[in-house]
Amino acid sequence: MTGVSTRSLYIEPTAVPWFPARCQAVDVSDLLRALILAAVDMEPCYAEHSRDAALAALLLHELRNLTPLPLDVPLPPEPRLRRLCEAFLQKPDIHDPPARWCAALNISERTLARLFRSGTGLSFSQWRGRACILHSLQHLTAGMPVTRIAALLGYDNPAAYTAAFKRLLGRPPTAHKPQPTP
Repeated sequence: MTGVSTRSLYIEPTAVPWFPARCQAVDVSDLLRALILAAVDMEPCYAEHSRDAALAALLLHELRNLTPLPLDVPLPPEPRLRRLCEAFLQKPDIHDPPARWCAALNISERTLARLFRSGTGLSFSQWRGRACILHSLQHLTAGMPVTRIAALLGYDNPAAYTAAFKRLLGRPPTAHKPQPTP
């Protein structure tokens, strides 16, 4: 992504035994962002009752309450289905019917549903919807209008796209558009 900066925190594992085992994208609040920016300038060793100790304690409290965002599109292990999924990710269409996938794989819709659930943890329609919304993020950050993105992904209208986006990510697409620099 362009126009992005990152900060890294190194936290002693014993301080966060509740931390997830795998990488997750999360929504970072303004408070957590400010805490991270302040923490990167801290010395690794600080006095127990110091400002830095209080900042670290608040940072850990905020980290514990993070909500993971569904910003991944899991791919199934079954090779033929995986190839169809990868092709879909190149040109997603919210109305791509499961029947087309079944015909390509020579399986029933029930088998497709079972393969999707066991291979991705999602139903076919959940996976297809998530793939479309996540694909749209690159267009939003490039400044493409919501109306054009909705049409590109096959949504019936911008309102349908906006509703699906908000249902998945909790905010409307306009919240993900690039902000003008002052």
